[in-house]
Amino acid sequence: MRWMTRLVVAVAITLAAGWVAYGQVRALYVAAFPAESDSAAPARRSGERRPVVGVAQTVRTDFTPVTRGFARTTAPRRVAVVPRLDGWVARVSPDLRDGAAVEQGDILFVLDAREAEEAIETARIALARSQAELGSVVQKLAGTDAIIAREEAILALRREELARMEDLRTRGSGTAQQRDTARLSVLTAEGAVETARADQEALRADRRVAELAVEEAESALASAERALDDYTVVAAQSGIIRGTPPVVGDVITSGTDAGEIVDETVIELELALAGAEIARFQDTSGALLASPVLLTRSSDGRSFTARLDRLSIAETEESEQQVLIARLEQDRCPCLTSGEFLSFEIAEPPLKDVAVLPATALSAAGTVLRVGEDDRLVEEPVTVLRRMNDLVVIAAPDAPFAYVEKRLPQLGAGLRIRPELGREAWAHRAAFQHAG
Repeated sequence: MRWMTRLVVAVAITLAAGWVAYGQVRALYVAAFPAESDSAAPARRSGERRPVVGVAQTVRTDFTPVTRGFARTTAPRRVAVVPRLDGWVARVSPDLRDGAAVEQGDILFVLDAREAEEAIETARIALARSQAELGSVVQKLAGTDAIIAREEAILALRREELARMEDLRTRGSGTAQQRDTARLSVLTAEGAVETARADQEALRADRRVAELAVEEAESALASAERALDDYTVVAAQSGIIRGTPPVVGDVITSGTDAGEIVDETVIELELALAGAEIARFQDTSGALLASPVLLTRSSDGRSFTARLDRLSIAETEESEQQVLIARLEQDRCPCLTSGEFLSFEIAEPPLKDVAVLPATALSAAGTVLRVGEDDRLVEEPVTVLRRMNDLVVIAAPDAPFAYVEKRLPQLGAGLRIRPELGREAWAHRAAFQHAG
């Protein structure tokens, strides 16, 4: 008898569950098709269902599309901190750290420069020695003119004496020995003049050599002083220090990066858009429009305004593609820093005489369900101009019409509906979709 009792209980539970399910289905049916309720007996007797469907009216308007996306900020003005010489760090600026602001010309750190200082001292000594030698030569050269003038005066006297001796010899009062002695004196004086002039030319040559030696010493000193400057590493531009700066005692090799200075007063963003999207921001000649770009930082909701600056080429592993570069010049806040992710919006040129529909109203074939005569649905082809996420922009029809806001599998051409403007029919449509 136990099995009989169990069978009766199972049958009773099954019947109760079936009755509950029937009641739920009936409630959904009545909600989706109120025309079939007791208050709509004539429609029920006709046998035609009229589901409640949310509809909207097309409106001719001008619409400004907005291109949205995400981009990362970069700072194009970057200068690496690279020492020119090898050495160990002897002194570091106390304010040198990652994120610190520096001005152009600020001393960042100094390498040990004792060898350079010794080289400068040696060059100074060599310059002083060369200058002393030049001064000695110049002093000697200055006395040669007086020596030459004296020797020329002696030569003139000797020639006068020779002339007098020859005159006396002609008169018969002088001797041949006196005349020969006068001639020898003239020859000796002439030799002395030539020697003085030769000494003067030699000293002039020595002066030129000494001048060259001074120039070389000056050049060597200037080179040594420049080498000393290379031991001091200064900021090549104003900006923010990025990276880990050296500390006292570090050994640095020339050409090794010791951080970089980033000028964040100019920020650029690389906007990766498709070719068709880029073309929307070009005029008929292909020139880029200087459209404003609204940037929003998600962390604090702060907005910034940049401008389209130029087209560039971005290299990928497979190919190259065009990208838009937006540029933002800002004060030394810095307000935006390099490496931030921002959302951007760019207002496109406005579209004239269009209608904006929800994307759910459009079929894959580019048609909408128009509410025709007697509230029956008609497939209406439209000209799609733009698809924008949950919106679609179409060419405005010649005459406005009502259309179904959201296409459902249960809706199709020829179906008679109960149109409901606005969004008050969402609950009814959801119940209808669920009842299927």
